[in-house]
Amino acid sequence: MDDIIKICDDLEKNKDKELEVVRAYKMVDDYINHDKNKLLQLKADLKRHENFNDDTIKMLSFLMSAIALILTIINGFGDKILFIKTALVYFGIFTFLGLIVAFFSNRNTARSKWLKYISVALDEIEKNFDKKEIVTNKKRKNKKR
Repeated sequence: MDDIIKICDDLEKNKDKELEVVRAYKMVDDYINHDKNKLLQLKADLKRHENFNDDTIKMLSFLMSAIALILTIINGFGDKILFIKTALVYFGIFTFLGLIVAFFSNRNTARSKWLKYISVALDEIEKNFDKKEIVTNKKRKNKKR
């Protein structure tokens, strides 16, 4: 499991009276601990997970289209009993997949909420990183003179 998902789950479990964005900022800042590589890793993970629900819906739409095509082809051959059997099998498969997606969708609703807060926190932390780097580089240049 990615660290960003662990952070989302921790934020969901440990609900305080503090604002969500503040909690997300503190947890992400503690995780990064002034390490630019961890910041970049979280940003990459965030981009990867942002479109999870959209990708899932696309995959299900493709699956439904494929099932409809197969059923249409079978129906075209004229064997009604085979068509009914095949339709029931695909209906069962699709129902099972729908239940799985519903289960993961409920989990991802909370995670997608926290991903938005983490995104804001990462942007703010990155701004602070850039400011610190500018100050550090200025100090280095002044010492060389």
